[in-house]
Amino acid sequence: MNKQSLFSAIMMLIILFIGCKKAESKDEFPNQPVYATSISIKSSIESPEIGSLVSFTPVYEYKVDKISWFIDDADAKGVSGASIYSNVLSFIFKDNKEHTVKVVASVKGGEISNSKKIGVPKKFNVIAFYNGTYDLAHINFVKEANEWFPKAGEQYGFTYTATNDWSKLNETFLAQYQVVLFLDDRAPKAREAAFQAYMEKGGGWMGFHVCAFNTNPAEWDWYYNKFLGVGSFRNNTWFPTTAVLKCEDQKHPSTLRLPETFTSSVSEWYSWTKDLRQNPDIKVLCSVHESSFPLGTDPKQSWYSGYYPIIWTNNKYKMLYANFGHNAMDYAANVGKSSTFGSETQNKFIIDGLLWLGKEK
Repeated sequence: MNKQSLFSAIMMLIILFIGCKKAESKDEFPNQPVYATSISIKSSIESPEIGSLVSFTPVYEYKVDKISWFIDDADAKGVSGASIYSNVLSFIFKDNKEHTVKVVASVKGGEISNSKKIGVPKKFNVIAFYNGTYDLAHINFVKEANEWFPKAGEQYGFTYTATNDWSKLNETFLAQYQVVLFLDDRAPKAREAAFQAYMEKGGGWMGFHVCAFNTNPAEWDWYYNKFLGVGSFRNNTWFPTTAVLKCEDQKHPSTLRLPETFTSSVSEWYSWTKDLRQNPDIKVLCSVHESSFPLGTDPKQSWYSGYYPIIWTNNKYKMLYANFGHNAMDYAANVGKSSTFGSETQNKFIIDGLLWLGKEK
């Protein structure tokens, strides 16, 4: 064999060797895939809040025959709020607990799996101010609020402190808290500036029922006319009853879990001199549905028609006002006959509202 023939033979061997190596790769033989040996899971949100939509995508190195999704060991297809599309799981985070998302892939010769935990938002602190000195119905509400909120905090990740010492409504004390509640009154004159500054710096606030009551809004113009937008008290229903409420905005973080209409807990209901719909800063979230009329059991103190906002927010602040917080009472015996926390649907608003208000800036 001459040199040229030897060189040609060597080159043919090299070409054949390279061709064989190519033939071994998955790219050359798409009908003979190499199967996955591991899984990683990517998620859109690591620490979702209630109402957050989280998507999970399984990442495989090669091919799998079939995948199955599980949330807390339950088949994701059977979990309310979960949907699977094109091997992507979408899950609505409906509580403030940690959940485990697991994907199991069937591969040639067996199964492989991986899990991912989705965490909970950082804890936040709530401080509630109250007086507890007038109207037995308001006092009754304060008492049950101070029992209900600590239990809710244990479940949903916030601390709850209540005080009737309004002198603590100052910059130094409030710096410890992400959310302030007014249960049965407004800030006293000496504390008005501190509360306004807290809100203007991004603090969260939720107020109930009588904390908006007034007959002279000029006494605190910012609070009644600008912050709450109500002007002054006009009239109320009597006796306390439930109401069918219409959710006007189901996209706000506090109302994501509310249906279009729902039955409230029992309360006395207030109306105001100002029409909140005319205020560009105010967003009404829930109002009295027309099916509630007549609202009230005393013919002289009932509503028969009209527009009555019940829950709203001011878009300039992290705030929510709820007009409920007056229980039905046996005044003679000083015994409550209803609970402000008696509506599970309404409670969803309270919890989701608090979680939104407590969210880090």
